[in-house]
Amino acid sequence: MTHEQIFRRGFDRGYEAAGNCQYVWASPDGDEVEALLSEAVAAEENARQFTPFEFLAKELNDSEDCEDAWDTFESGVSSGISAGAKDRLEVKSR
Repeated sequence: MTHEQIFRRGFDRGYEAAGNCQYVWASPDGDEVEALLSEAVAAEENARQFTPFEFLAKELNDSEDCEDAWDTFESGVSSGISAGAKDRLEVKSR
């Protein structure tokens, strides 16, 4: 896989996590953005425990530079969560 493909796989997972997670619209201090980001990160991390994630993990681990592949993937996940949360909160505010 190329770096672009690895990043995109991470981005898609993060975006989906932010779009699909169930969360309380505000954290105890009233910050709904932080509440959504926290829930999305937890949801994405939890999803790594299930099939088919282990196939992706094997691909990343078998990469020539697996540390770089994982860093690229994690960067994609983070960017996807941020983009998904932004889109979700924009829809909510309409």
